[in-house]
Amino acid sequence: MKRSAIQRCTPLRTKPKAPAAPRERRLPAVPVVAPKPRAVMAAAANAPRPAPKAVTHRGGDWLAAVRSLPNCVLCGAPGVEAAHRNEGKGGATKAHDCWTAGLCRACHQAIDQGKDMTRDERRAMIDRAIVLTLAELVLAGKVAVTR
Repeated sequence: MKRSAIQRCTPLRTKPKAPAAPRERRLPAVPVVAPKPRAVMAAAANAPRPAPKAVTHRGGDWLAAVRSLPNCVLCGAPGVEAAHRNEGKGGATKAHDCWTAGLCRACHQAIDQGKDMTRDERRAMIDRAIVLTLAELVLAGKVAVTR
């Protein structure tokens, strides 16, 4: 362990600075844009507009109806969560609320994390659960046809 500062035998020398050369002042280069042919401009003007993004429907009444089911539609366990379908979503958005299933926590996690199933198996299972949820809601009288 060293307790004193390192001392140099020869002091550092600074190099003499070269005289500064006068700089030339240059203007920034402006890119030259070639005009587009009329055919390209006409094709761009007639190009179809992109489809508007779908608006995600949120309905607290629908989710409340799904959560009110007494048992999981897949395994019959008590206690139901509204599980959204894991397709057609991204970022902080979820799928439409109409694509929800009444699942217990274990079935919900099995479909969402899906360590034991492939993606296609998980999608088939959530689709089956959504159909069963709709059937349960109709049988319970919570969904009806109106004109």
